[in-house]
Amino acid sequence: MALKQWSLDRVWAWLGAAAVLVSFLPGGLYVTHLLSDSAERELVGRAQALVTTLAGQIIEMLLVEDTISLQDALQKAVASDEQVRYAAIEDSRGDVIAHTFTGGYPSSLIALWRQSPGPSVRYSAGSERMIDVSLPLFEGQLGRLHVGVSRTQAYEASNRALLLIGVAFLGGISIVVLGVQVICGAVSRPLGRLEMLVSQYPVACGENGKLAVGGTREVESLAGRFGEMIQRLKILEQERIATQKSMIYAERLAALGELASGLAHEIRNPLDGVQECVRYLQADPDKSEQATRYYPMMQQGLRRISITIQEMLTFAKSGKDVSPTPCHTSEVFNELTLLVAPRTKNRQIDVQWQTAQDLVCFCDHHALVQSGLNLILNAIDAVEDRPNPEIKVCTWCDSRGVYISVEDNGPGVPSHLRDQIFAVFFSTKPPGKGTGLGLAVSRQLIRAVGGELTLSDEPGSLGGAKFLIKLPKFTKQGICNGTDQNENSYCRR
Repeated sequence: MALKQWSLDRVWAWLGAAAVLVSFLPGGLYVTHLLSDSAERELVGRAQALVTTLAGQIIEMLLVEDTISLQDALQKAVASDEQVRYAAIEDSRGDVIAHTFTGGYPSSLIALWRQSPGPSVRYSAGSERMIDVSLPLFEGQLGRLHVGVSRTQAYEASNRALLLIGVAFLGGISIVVLGVQVICGAVSRPLGRLEMLVSQYPVACGENGKLAVGGTREVESLAGRFGEMIQRLKILEQERIATQKSMIYAERLAALGELASGLAHEIRNPLDGVQECVRYLQADPDKSEQATRYYPMMQQGLRRISITIQEMLTFAKSGKDVSPTPCHTSEVFNELTLLVAPRTKNRQIDVQWQTAQDLVCFCDHHALVQSGLNLILNAIDAVEDRPNPEIKVCTWCDSRGVYISVEDNGPGVPSHLRDQIFAVFFSTKPPGKGTGLGLAVSRQLIRAVGGELTLSDEPGSLGGAKFLIKLPKFTKQGICNGTDQNENSYCRR
């Protein structure tokens, strides 16, 4: 496009000149026309008034053929107005019977009267512009009275007005062009500097990304926005590098997970055989005293290895085989109660189950049971040394989802460990008591069905840690989309 080759000041100069031309020049010409037309109408009005008055005076003179008085009346009429140049009377045959021309009436004027018999005729006599105004006398029976009025002054006044308008137009164009040059210079120069700095990015930009280009507020704002964009680009670049490192790390973990899964399968079969052999040897009534002391230790160690292998397999498969279906939290709580009861029976732990009725979420039943059990078992370990151990499991819902919280009155999670709590193989338990896979497996299982498992930022109502599971709410119309569906919802608070 040709416009791309133009500079900003040139474009605005042409636009400003065109705007002045379109808006100012037609108006000026129209005003000039109105002034000229008004002046001529005034002249015609004066001439018609003079002709009417003079006609009333000379009717009687024409009837009695008083030529001297008639000539004298015409002379007085011409002398009464400086714009009147002549007065003449032509009879009904077209002959001039009286006039005020000093050197005789011009024959061309008689021809003009005959060609244009109207009440007024515009014509030029040498360098002077004239208007001839006529009036029939006694309905034309006595002829016509003509009065010639000069319109040179009105014409010259119109030309002067037109000249002033032209000067004003040129002045307006000059002011617009100069103003555009000044304004656009204040904009285009900083824009040019900004363009240069942008082309030299990142060499021309400081650490803070600020660009000193000056100019108007808009240019400064544009430079500021570019500086903010530079900062965002730096942040995005840092995030890209961090994401790339995380992806590489995730790939390594995935490869390690596949390797660990294969090793776990290979280890579990001979491990089961070794455990069976230990149980067989332990059942031997003739075993030595030393064997009696060491066989239980071997069996406990093998059981520990078996549990770790099983959790590694669960972690490797977590999220792959889940089948989300409508899941009643009351059924999950009933199953969890049965599973947790043996663990708390001899520890005098107060487990409170607080749940609304008929809460239906969209989840895999076994995945939710496993995740809830992992959280409760962690809570049991956390309150083990408390004088009055308490655990509270609550469930509720809103228009967006179903929530299950597990909290305790244990010591909580230290702030410096909060970001690592869900990491694989990370555990706050003493060595030998935890594998560091429980929370990682639970989060993967919950995320696999579209939910989320988080550690609350604030301590729970019991003062310890509070973990929250959020799951999609299931209604009669399907999975809740985030709008309030109290009428059709299975959930009642």
